[in-house]
Amino acid sequence: MKNWTQIKNTAGMFDLLKGITMILVVFVHTLQEYSGFDFGQNVSVLGLFMVSLFVISGYGFRSKSTAKVVVQQARLILIPYCVTAICICIVHCICHYLLYYSRKNAVIQTLKVFAGLILGLSDTTHIMGVEIYSCGALWFLLALFWGWIMMNLLVKYVPEKFQIPVAVVVTCVGLQLSFITCAPFGFFRGMFGLGFLYIGFYCKKHKLFTNQWKTRTKIIIAASVVITILIIYSGKKFQWLLSLLVPLTVLYPPAIIKIFLVMNNLFKGYVSNKLRLLGRYSIYFLCVHSVEGKALPWYILDEKINTYMALGIITVLRLLMDCLLCALVVYVSPIIKGKIEQDKLRQNK
Repeated sequence: MKNWTQIKNTAGMFDLLKGITMILVVFVHTLQEYSGFDFGQNVSVLGLFMVSLFVISGYGFRSKSTAKVVVQQARLILIPYCVTAICICIVHCICHYLLYYSRKNAVIQTLKVFAGLILGLSDTTHIMGVEIYSCGALWFLLALFWGWIMMNLLVKYVPEKFQIPVAVVVTCVGLQLSFITCAPFGFFRGMFGLGFLYIGFYCKKHKLFTNQWKTRTKIIIAASVVITILIIYSGKKFQWLLSLLVPLTVLYPPAIIKIFLVMNNLFKGYVSNKLRLLGRYSIYFLCVHSVEGKALPWYILDEKINTYMALGIITVLRLLMDCLLCALVVYVSPIIKGKIEQDKLRQNK
C-alpha cells in the first residue's frame, strides 16, 4: 500500500470534508433564498453531506455516564446555540426596523424568529394561525445534542446484538416524525441522526475508515450509485421506487467520508489547508452562518438575483462574510472564556 493511501486516526482527519460541507451549506441556502432557481437536487446532496457529519461525530463517541454526557453536550452545543439565538434576534430586530421603520412590526417579526429558536423548529410552520420561523441551520446542533444522549443510552443499556436493530428502528421513526407540522426541540431529528451516529461508532470499532476496503465492498458501493441514479430518473414514472432510496442512503455517508479521507492525504496545498481550517471551526461557522442567514434581509434581493452570475456573487459575498465573522468569533471566544475563568478564580479566593 502506498503512503498516500494509508489513513491514520488523527484529530483533523475529517476537517477537509467538514470544510467543504460548510461551503455547500452556504451555497444551497443561497439557492433556497431565491425563487428563480430549482434547489431540489442540491438539497439532497447537502443532506448526504450533513448526514456524513453525524457519522463523523459518532466516530468520536465514547460512552460515559448519562449525566456527564448531558453536561458535556450542553456545554459544547447548547451554550453556542443560545448565544447564537440571542445574536440572531438582536440583529434581526435592528435590520427589520432599519428596513421598514416600524418598531412594532420589527418586534413582532423578531418574536416569530425567537419562538422558532426556542422551540428549535427545523421548518417554518403555523401554530394557532401564527407563522413561526424555523431555526435555520441550527437544527443540526439540537439534533446532535439529542443524538449523543440517545447514543450513550443505546451503548450503555442495550445489549450489543440488539444495538443495530434498535438504532434502525429509532432512526426510521425519527425520519417519519420529522415531517410532522410541528417537530419541536430537534428531538425527532436527533432520533433520525442516531442511526448515523451509530454507523460512525461502528466504523471506528471495526476500523472501516483506516483499513482498505475489500473489492466486494467497492463494487457494492458503485452498484448502489448506479441503482440510485436509475431510481431517481425512473421515480417520476414509478413513485414506489423512491422508497428504495432509504436503505441505499446508509451506504453513502461512509463512502463519502472514505473518499475525502483519501483526498485528505492527497491534497496538501494552500486551498485544501484553508478548507481544513474552516472544517476545524465548523461549529463556529455554522453558528455565524445562522446569524447571517436568519437575521439579514437577503429576501429583498429576490427579484434582482435571477442569473447564475448574480447568484454566484451573492454566494461568494455570504461566504466571505461568514468566514470573517467566524474568524472574529475564534479570536474573541478564548478571551471571553479566559475572563470568565479569572472571575471564577477570584470568587473562589
